[in-house]
Amino acid sequence: MQRYLDVKIDKLKGRLAKMIELVSNQLELAFNAYFSGNEELINDVVKHEEQVDVLDNKIDRRCHELFALGQPVAKDLRFIISSLKISNELERIGDISVSIANQTESVQNVMDMVKDLKVEEYAYEARDIILKAIKSFNESDIATAEQIIKNKNEYQEKYASTIKGLELAMTKSVPIVPESMELGLTIKQISRLIDHATNIAEETIFFMESKIVKHSRDD
Repeated sequence: MQRYLDVKIDKLKGRLAKMIELVSNQLELAFNAYFSGNEELINDVVKHEEQVDVLDNKIDRRCHELFALGQPVAKDLRFIISSLKISNELERIGDISVSIANQTESVQNVMDMVKDLKVEEYAYEARDIILKAIKSFNESDIATAEQIIKNKNEYQEKYASTIKGLELAMTKSVPIVPESMELGLTIKQISRLIDHATNIAEETIFFMESKIVKHSRDD
């Protein structure tokens, strides 16, 4: 007979998988809206957010139930802790997706700047890092998780150089400074997406090796 804890953990895995799917789709929709100027997609991003919030709350309750009633130890305990933290990271990625989607209209006048600064390339790089981090957790792939964390300085340098390019462009285009400021917020949020991916990678290492890894960033 399957243990009570195993049954509950399987249900937790299912909810986390559903949340991963929703947030991944939400981020994709947000980028599609932003870079194509298709404002009709914004509502879809917001609808996903409502579902993500519901799942986040369910995962939170499930984890606390397992802490209280399941008496988990060792790897089971680490999985529950990591799931709780990853759920929080995914919820924040969802929040950023909504924010980026909501900036769609305001940046349409500076799309030449978006192209020059390769913001779309930067955004989809962030998406790919998130997907790799999630996959590393799902597949217990420590090597990929460690590589994501190892590359943190490279990610920070990419953010700094993109912001520097934006500041230079703003000095040459004073009339579009307000829109440029919105673009700067987008770039900042893309950087935050990578931070959340790095946090997920850290949870993979904690889950598999019982080792706490913390990265730092200079703002």
